[in-house]
Amino acid sequence: MTGRQRPAAERALSERRGRWAEAWVGVLLSYRGYRVIARRYRSPYGEVDLIASGHGQLRFVEVKFRRNYSPDQLDQILPTPAARQRIHRTALHYLAHNPHNDDITLHIDVVIINRFGRAEWFRDAWF
Repeated sequence: MTGRQRPAAERALSERRGRWAEAWVGVLLSYRGYRVIARRYRSPYGEVDLIASGHGQLRFVEVKFRRNYSPDQLDQILPTPAARQRIHRTALHYLAHNPHNDDITLHIDVVIINRFGRAEWFRDAWF
């Protein structure tokens, strides 16, 4: 951001769009055989939008909404190294406070949703 504060109406619209995108990704996860076990999980390190389990996996999902998305914007949309570290530490915090089966594998995904609900899924975006 360039230092200016966005108007309250614009922030509220962005919040609604983000919540809609997170809900839509939750539906997509359920279609793929996952169960969303946490939404907007907060830790002292940050927040993870969705946590889902299924297929012997635990997926920590960061959801991004963009009205118009093109692949050449990817470096501007994907989380920064600092944001990735916060998400990673939040995932570890979740695991420390919510023990799971040792056979489960950990995955961190990023999903970009456009205004039409189309999902660009980056599985195992980092870790």
